[in-house]
Amino acid sequence: MIVTTVAVLLALGSPPPVVLVAALVILLVGAVAARRVTANLLAGLGLLIVRPYQRGERVRLHTPDVAAVLDAEVVRIGLLNTTLATTTGVETVPNTRLLRTPPDRPSSR
Repeated sequence: MIVTTVAVLLALGSPPPVVLVAALVILLVGAVAARRVTANLLAGLGLLIVRPYQRGERVRLHTPDVAAVLDAEVVRIGLLNTTLATTTGVETVPNTRLLRTPPDRPSSR
């Protein structure tokens, strides 16, 4: 993508500083996107290896950003995200979120 952009800008007669800035912007956007994917992938591998919870297990996830607690059942643990079933539907949670604030196991009463 960068090579194509640089080739097109040079073919259109853009000055080298403009071409350099365009290439740097594309690299920056790609690096930010790759960082998130890589972080979720590594978190997913950790969850699959350590297995802190299993499919079908009930968990309680604290969500400080909305000041709520989510009671759910683990449906699937994938490489990039985990799927939870709640009383209101299905939620997909990035694996980095689960490592940052691990879910509790609700007490069975």
